[in-house]
Amino acid sequence: TSAELSSFLIDGDGVLIGHPDPKALYSSLAPLPPARLAEIRADQRFRRDQIRSLDMPDLAAAMVGANAQGHISYRSTLSGAEEIAGFAPVRGSGDSSRWVVGVSESREVFEASLNALFRRLLWSVGLVGLLFFGLALLLARRIVRPIQALTRAVDALKTGDYAKATVNVESRDEVGQLTRTFNVLIDV
Repeated sequence: TSAELSSFLIDGDGVLIGHPDPKALYSSLAPLPPARLAEIRADQRFRRDQIRSLDMPDLAAAMVGANAQGHISYRSTLSGAEEIAGFAPVRGSGDSSRWVVGVSESREVFEASLNALFRRLLWSVGLVGLLFFGLALLLARRIVRPIQALTRAVDALKTGDYAKATVNVESRDEVGQLTRTFNVLIDV
């Protein structure tokens, strides 16, 4: 849901210039070099003397200067949880101040719909498996029943009970042909 989804915007230095949490605003994703901090302080871009680091170097490495859209899994120091972020560069933001927009969500929320889909898939595979098992059982019984009848007829033939030695032909397949041949043998 939208409550668990967090969108943010970073500038070319990896400083958050748009974020729903005011405490994270104007913080950098990773520590900035002292020379770059001095430049930012001198031009008063954010009207702050200090740019606090959020210590998320993996996220910074993926997003800062990104030329194409992408995604990354990282540990957020803001939420303290594993998160997944999708990002894309903002067109027309200029090369020196390339902005990148990102959307992040906790891994747990992200995977919840995938886990539900996986469970439904398991149920459907299980039901289809049961259906095919039932069909295989029916087909096996169609093969086994005439063979059992033939076995009973052979046993009756061994005991000399010729009346019980005949078998009803139920099919036109190989087992049915064997049954007809057996009945002819009994008649002869």
